[in-house]
Amino acid sequence: MFINIAGTKDFLENERRGLFSYQALKSRLETNKFRNSRSLEDFAQPVIKLLPLDNNEVFVLLKKAESSF
Repeated sequence: MFINIAGTKDFLENERRGLFSYQALKSRLETNKFRNSRSLEDFAQPVIKLLPLDNNEVFVLLKKAESSF
């Protein structure tokens, strides 16, 4: 089974209202403790943090979505 959930950093890491407010989820979703470099990504962990799209990338994405309809 594969479940994909997208959310903001606050949705994940907020200790009061986010997913990290539940200790069992926090212990499973935290970043790999052995990761030692920001340039290397570990895609085997349960949370993969992506960089946000800039305005030009959003525009191109919307244009491509529009042309597909």
